[in-house]
Amino acid sequence: MKKKLVVGIFGAFVLLNVVIAVIAFVSTRDRDLDIPNTAVDFEKAVYGGNYEAMWTLSAPEYRAGMTRDEFLEWARSNAPAPDVVTNWTARSEPDGDTVLVHTLVELGRGGTAANTLTLTRINDQWKISSYEASAR
Repeated sequence: MKKKLVVGIFGAFVLLNVVIAVIAFVSTRDRDLDIPNTAVDFEKAVYGGNYEAMWTLSAPEYRAGMTRDEFLEWARSNAPAPDVVTNWTARSEPDGDTVLVHTLVELGRGGTAANTLTLTRINDQWKISSYEASAR
């Protein structure tokens, strides 16, 4: 009787560990799918003049110690003229909790922009920690 109980407890323990491993894998995989979405959402915010979204999607490193109001003013002064992102591609190079993303953004007024973003995982969310814009 004791042997069956021990085998049953061991089996339940193994099953629980398998379930936990599967959940961890699925949640990590889904979280990494957020990398291109976060990069493109930030591009849309930059080119769409949505400075609040830029603030929300950015990490403290990108904000460079600015308060929210200071950041919004800085973004208004430094963002490109508002436009519509009509198409994009994003290629990422993950490295743990940091990822380098290269985007190619087609704009509604014509032309493209090739930008490089660094994303950092903070509290299980990807945030923009650096952004280098280069219009073509």
